Amino acid sequence: MTLADLCSVLGASGLPYAQVQWDQSDEKGPPALPYALLVPGTSADVMADGANFQRVTPYTAEVYTRGRDMALEGRIETALQAACVPFVRRSVPLGGGVLETTYTVTVLGS
Repeated sequence: MTLADLCSVLGASGLPYAQVQWDQSDEKGPPALPYALLVPGTSADVMADGANFQRVTPYTAEVYTRGRDMALEGRIETALQAACVPFVRRSVPLGGGVLETTYTVTVLGS
């Protein structure tokens, strides 16, 4: 999966998303829930002959909802499975009725 593929999965699910954070200069701020943030983890590139041969980065799609949204989770997971992408899901209540469900996938390339 490439980063563009991951963006397509989130876009197809109907979720607004941003990379790392919402644009701080935008006076509107983040949209109403649900929305997602794409956050890169520490890269684990394949290296050969003293050079980075293939960029490998774990990305976490942090999906924020008001309560659990099983239909949205189903759309995201179906799209990931259709793309033959293994993922790890985790859900954490953040308080105030907000739930963060994360999907961690491996992204190849830049």
